[in-house]
Amino acid sequence: FTLANGLKVILLKDDRLPLVEARLSLKAGRTAEDPGEEALAAAAASLLLKGAGAEDGAAVTRGFLKLGYGLEIEPGTENLNLSAQGLARNAEAFFRRLALVLSQASYPEAELALWKENTLQRLKDLRNNPRFLSSEKLNEELFGAHPYGRGVPTEAQLAKMSSDGLREFHRRRV
Repeated sequence: FTLANGLKVILLKDDRLPLVEARLSLKAGRTAEDPGEEALAAAAASLLLKGAGAEDGAAVTRGFLKLGYGLEIEPGTENLNLSAQGLARNAEAFFRRLALVLSQASYPEAELALWKENTLQRLKDLRNNPRFLSSEKLNEELFGAHPYGRGVPTEAQLAKMSSDGLREFHRRRV
């Protein structure tokens, strides 16, 4: 079935265990980035649980854990993939909490600053890896201006990234 907001839902029921497993795939991967937005999808995925509404990241995580749910978020080339598993008796509260995160992600500046610092260090390491450099060049040649052909972000692109930009990307794509 499809929800009013266009989200397609596939429901499989199995009463053998009192668990719920949920998977959500949103068109918010690297291919959703506009030129110059390299790494925005990765940042959005990495920071999604770092704050929502009035809650900070610790409170968001604690809220899911109290319900007996584990949550994983992975940025992909095409999609942002979210998977969760938890107690069936708390499913309704879990989905309400998930809706809060998806509708009110705050992307705090301090968390973004830490993410950018860590990403810059990873980029420096990658830039010293010949295998990575050749792969990046090959993708550029094969795919050109298509998102598959874009490399990792530059330091300037990372420096430009802001919480407001993440919230705008989230609003458009999530």
